[in-house]
Amino acid sequence: MSEPSVTIPPIQPIPEGLAERAALLGGPEGTLSPEGIRGFVLEQLAGQDLDGKSVCLIIPDGTRSVPLPLVLPAIHEALAGRAASVTVLIALGTHAAMSAEAIDVLLGSTERGAAATYPGWEVVNHAWHDEEQIADLGEIPAERIAELTGGLLTDVPMRVQINRLVAESDVNLIVGPVFPHEVVGFSGGNKYFFPGCSVHDVIDISHWVGALITASRIIGTLGITPVRQLIDAASELITTTKLAFTMDVKEGGADLGAIAFGDPQAAWAACAKISAQTHITYVEKPYRRIVAIVPEMYDDMWTGAKGFYKSEPVCADGGDVIIYAPHITEVAAMHPGIREIGYHNIEYFTKQWDRFAGHPWGELAHSTHVTGLGTYDPETGEEKQRVNRYFATSISAEECAAHNVLYQDPAALDLDALRADPETLVIDHAGEVLFRLASEKEGV
Repeated sequence: MSEPSVTIPPIQPIPEGLAERAALLGGPEGTLSPEGIRGFVLEQLAGQDLDGKSVCLIIPDGTRSVPLPLVLPAIHEALAGRAASVTVLIALGTHAAMSAEAIDVLLGSTERGAAATYPGWEVVNHAWHDEEQIADLGEIPAERIAELTGGLLTDVPMRVQINRLVAESDVNLIVGPVFPHEVVGFSGGNKYFFPGCSVHDVIDISHWVGALITASRIIGTLGITPVRQLIDAASELITTTKLAFTMDVKEGGADLGAIAFGDPQAAWAACAKISAQTHITYVEKPYRRIVAIVPEMYDDMWTGAKGFYKSEPVCADGGDVIIYAPHITEVAAMHPGIREIGYHNIEYFTKQWDRFAGHPWGELAHSTHVTGLGTYDPETGEEKQRVNRYFATSISAEECAAHNVLYQDPAALDLDALRADPETLVIDHAGEVLFRLASEKEGV
């Protein structure tokens, strides 16, 4: 492949009428009651052609805050006696598989177990590494990829492969939240198919396109981004019925502010418009130092780095972003290739493309996301980052150095003193709420 383009294509607005195509309960203000959620779910599914159908129910893994126990019992009630079978597929992407105990926490079935709480349902992890469980839906040619990405990629076709359950079930029902996202702008909708239930080709290409645009620019962008266009185009190759419940999750993850239902694109658009109001915090000035306290639902830096993505836009030039997560002990068990390349900005890779073109692009993308904006001079080999990023974790100083990231001893941080410092922003439960400068508000 030739050296990738770095000309940033325009972001298309959400098409008029798309969000309105979905049924919607709630909005940016207030909290939905359990009774209201149940009634909405039952009403929406009552009107769907589900009798005698095999249903693949696609849900997020434990790295997303979402009160599934508020929604899944009503879905179980609505499908009981109608669907011929229901398989719950956990959309891992390339995350590690969830244990039975973790699945019970996610589903709200810790007292009796998933099988007793949701009788008749089978719950499985997406086995992205098992070729026998993957179906091939065809290829999107390079010319179409060039069109969808606004010329960011010009000579790369995309093989579309997905979990066989998605391809072979009569109905696919997505149930998941919408948040600002570092690759696609806002998560949710068809993103649960790609990358949630897919494999490396779509994941690598879509994440690399997001990296070329840069996470700093694309995160929290309300519109049809080039990555969203790729995901939607791949999803068109799924020929079975596609439905979605999307949700706006209140901070802390215990309540919903809104729930939408419809086809995945419409339901996504409805909640993305709300998430843009509820999950972006605007601040008046950049901070010299940011401490992102990462919750334990992120168990490695592959997922915990969301604390960086969501806070880096409000860090001052030359400032520090500290990812505080003493519970994290490793960078990415499922992606050891990160250690081979380390963490660098996008120019470090694009200006040495012959050297890195053969490395998994998803890992290259992750590397740039955890670095932020910067420059690289191939003549001198000098790399400069806009901000300094520190790992205040249980990852050793030596491992941090091997990954080209700065080390901070978490025990040496006085969080109370840092909270009192006007030049420091301490973010609790970092990773889902995006921080941006108030001066950018009109363009988001």
